[in-house]
Amino acid sequence: MPRRRMIDPFFWNDRKVGKLSRDVRSLIFGCVGQADDDGRLQADPAFLKSAIFKYDDDLDTAAVKELRDNCLSEMLTWPPTHPYRMVLYQSSDEEYIFFPNWNATNRPSHPTKSQLPAPSPELLPIFSSASPENSTRPSALGQVSQVKGSIGQVSAVQEDFARVSDSETDLTDLLMTTMTKNISAGRAQAAVGLEGQPLPPETEATVRANWGIQVFKKCWKDGVGGDMPTAIFEGASKALRQYPLEVVAKAFAKGVRYKGGKHKSWKYIQTILDEEMEKRGIERNRSPALA
Repeated sequence: MPRRRMIDPFFWNDRKVGKLSRDVRSLIFGCVGQADDDGRLQADPAFLKSAIFKYDDDLDTAAVKELRDNCLSEMLTWPPTHPYRMVLYQSSDEEYIFFPNWNATNRPSHPTKSQLPAPSPELLPIFSSASPENSTRPSALGQVSQVKGSIGQVSAVQEDFARVSDSETDLTDLLMTTMTKNISAGRAQAAVGLEGQPLPPETEATVRANWGIQVFKKCWKDGVGGDMPTAIFEGASKALRQYPLEVVAKAFAKGVRYKGGKHKSWKYIQTILDEEMEKRGIERNRSPALA
């Protein structure tokens, strides 16, 4: 049974929250109340209806599902550090909701271990280098160390990049192909409920960054070994928002081939990015809607 929960005044004053409908705000508020000590709860619309909207006869299960999906779609545009941002994930064909920044507002002194399955790091966009079971606690409201955000259910990257790591050209091609496939899947997921409308620019940027970075993580692990350093993770996430995909793929392939430079720093890959952009005679587009 969930404990008492804290709702920070930030919730009521936040402009992103304020843009939501009253029913969607009630849904978030109710999800906070129903979440366990790890910030997880069932996402089944029938459960949400009975737990949060029990006495609202004007909302049936279908309407609650629409509220849930619209809420999660809107949260695609929220900063990854937002303390009330929610993520949908699946386990054994069941749907669950997770607050990645749960500890920003709720830190029970004697937490009870969750009885719900944990979101797998391979299925869930990463908000910290650790798994949700061992994630870094935020230092302040809405601020976490090693922010690596996204939303939605991300498919595990299956490609074996080690098999082409000896060829920069082949590695670039495989990165580009895999990224394109992954990001297309992310766009399809983000477009749920938009009725054929194009993704808002910031949503497009978020999808590119969060679904593309999954590919880079797997490529780094296969080609270099070990987890990707935080500086490279953060740099690659920003680059996916700001540069054409083919430029990022080429620079990252070269970075992996040469183990990230002498010190495995982002600076080496950033230099390659700038050189590639100069070769193409184009300036970095800071718009999040790069193709």
